[in-house]
Amino acid sequence: IYDHSSVAIARGHQVTILSPISLFDEVYPVPDGVELIICKRTTPINNFFPEFSIEAYKYLKNHIHEFDIIHCHGIFHFGSIAPFLLSTKIPVAITLHGLLDVWALNNG
Repeated sequence: IYDHSSVAIARGHQVTILSPISLFDEVYPVPDGVELIICKRTTPINNFFPEFSIEAYKYLKNHIHEFDIIHCHGIFHFGSIAPFLLSTKIPVAITLHGLLDVWALNNG
């Protein structure tokens, strides 16, 4: 996401990263010009449904109209489902990052 954001910023786009986080997690660095929105993961649901965050859902619900596109990285977490729970015509792109490779599916 860091490299993707850097390229988008360099090309004049605005980038917002919505990131769920747990207590004691370190916030990863973002390129200059990227807005990072940190949302707490919601426990205990997060223990069974990775990256689940009521805060992230509420943020997205209240701000989705501000975006031209939603780009999700991965498919096995709440952040990739949340945009589809909202009634919107904003395009959603999903990058799989090899998650459907046989090796990845067999190794969790």
